[in-house]
This record gives sequence, C-alpha cells and structure tokens, in this order.
Amino acid sequence: MSIGALPNAYPTAPTAYASPRRLAGPPPAVAPVGPALAFGGTRASTADDAPPSRPNAPLARLCALFKPESLEAMGRLALIWSFSLLHRLIPFGPFRRTLEAMNVSGARPKPASLADAPPELRARIQEAWITEPKDKHRIYAWYMPPKPGQPTFLVTNGRQSGMANFNGLLSEIAKRDGGALVYELRGYGHSKKAFSELGTQRDFDAVADFLVKDRGLREEDVIPFGWSLGGGITVGALATTGGQGRRFPMAVLASTFSTMNDMGEVVKSFAGLADWMMPRSGDLPFNSLDAIKKVRQPLLILHGQDDAQVPWRMSK
Repeated sequence: MSIGALPNAYPTAPTAYASPRRLAGPPPAVAPVGPALAFGGTRASTADDAPPSRPNAPLARLCALFKPESLEAMGRLALIWSFSLLHRLIPFGPFRRTLEAMNVSGARPKPASLADAPPELRARIQEAWITEPKDKHRIYAWYMPPKPGQPTFLVTNGRQSGMANFNGLLSEIAKRDGGALVYELRGYGHSKKAFSELGTQRDFDAVADFLVKDRGLREEDVIPFGWSLGGGITVGALATTGGQGRRFPMAVLASTFSTMNDMGEVVKSFAGLADWMMPRSGDLPFNSLDAIKKVRQPLLILHGQDDAQVPWRMSK
C-alpha cells in the first residue's frame, strides 16, 4: 500500500497572515484616563501617579510570542501534535482506520515469518537472512528458487506492504516455474535500522549480491520488481554507479511515483502535510524523475488508472 491520502476537507495550503500595519513617526501621547481607587472616594489620576518605566525583558520575550509569525509556527506544531494525539485516543474503529490511511500512525507491517507465505509454496520457499556489509544490517527475506532456465524476480515492496501482500504474485510466478525473492525494508518488520534512502539502496545491492553470489544465479536471469515505494528504491539503486553496471535484462516498476515532493502535493499525505507545516530546505528523497535518466536497463512501467493512492499519471 502506498501513502494514504487525506480527505478533501483538509486544507491544502497554509493561511496567509498579514503583518500589522505600522504608522510612520512616534506613537501619539496618551493622557491617563479614568478614575483611580483611593481610600475615602475616587479622584482623577495624573501624570505624577504613573510609575516610572522600567525595562522588563521577560515580559518583552513573552509579548514576542504573540507576533503573527510566531503564532503561525505555533499553530503548525499544534496541528501536528493534535493528529498524533487523536491517533492515541482512538484505538479502534473507522476513525482509527481513517487516521492510518492518512499515515498519521506510521504503522509498519509486523515481522514476517514462513507461516505468512502461501501454504502451497511453503515447502518451496526458503527463509534467508542477508547482511548488508556497510552497516551490518540484517535483512529478512523469502527466496523461492526458479526452475532451470526461468527468471527470478527481486521484489522490493511498498511502504505499508508486508511480505504477505505479495503472496498472489508469488503464486503466479510459481505457476510459471519462475523464482522470486521478497525482503523486508529497512526499518520494517525484523529490521532494527532506521529507514533511509541510501540505506534502502544498499539493501537492494546486498539482496542482488545474495542472489548472484550465494544462490549462484546469473544477473541476466534476475529481474528487479519495485512496487510503489519499492519502485523509487529500485530506480534509485539502478541509477547508482554500481546499479548501472549490473547486467539485469530489465526492471519492472508497478504503481510507483515520480517524486516524493509530487506525492506530498498531489495525494496530500501526512508526510506532505507535515512538510507544508514544517518547511525544510531542499527536496524530499526518492526523486525518480532525475534518477531514471541514469538507469541503463530497459524498464517496464505498470500502473492502473483506478489507483486511489498514487495517481497513475505519475508513471507517464
């Protein structure tokens, strides 16, 4: 599953706050007005009654918080915290599912096991642990060997797609005597490492090396298959110097996106909303539009026009 979309009722652009107009020249003098309370009655206050002016630094700092630009920043933070609080206060039901679709929860697929694989394929599927050599990240994977002369698909899944989400794909590949390897993304399931674009590219390389060096497959018989976020990971990995040198016959990208910036704006995901509320310098990661120009392998791009998560025009 790719990044969820916000309902249309949510705002798509920040409110513009106008700064207060300032008058030229010094402020006009204001005479004291009104009665002053005194023992035995009231009397009019005079200038002599005004206390001497003294600088009050703490009070000045407090007043600075109520400037329009400060209030806007505080409002943005409050909106982020309110989403997080709502998720904790609603443990079940349609509201919880709506929040998860908006990607507020940051939910991750649970660690996979062989029991999650299709029952008819469990005897054929092998569990594997693959170590990424740079930071020693251990990657959990399922490997289904191919029949002689058939290709093997290197499957990289999406953001909220567990390995079991590809059981249907594995069954179809098995019917055609093909092979497949599906693995957990960094930061998902069994993984103890934080998710990052560079880390996912290194994991892709480690999995590809596993197929060639540990399982004895030829690179010419391996076809990378990237689904949704996995498509961005696949393109990014193939665009690197190491990826360009691999002899894959082709790669398949399914239901993937053009750039993460486009996803934030078009789908209005929580990641995009947070990026609006907390502006940062530079672009978000996974810019497939730039990376795809460096890919040397032929690409097959698949996308359904009824995709409610990632607009199909991003694959054009």
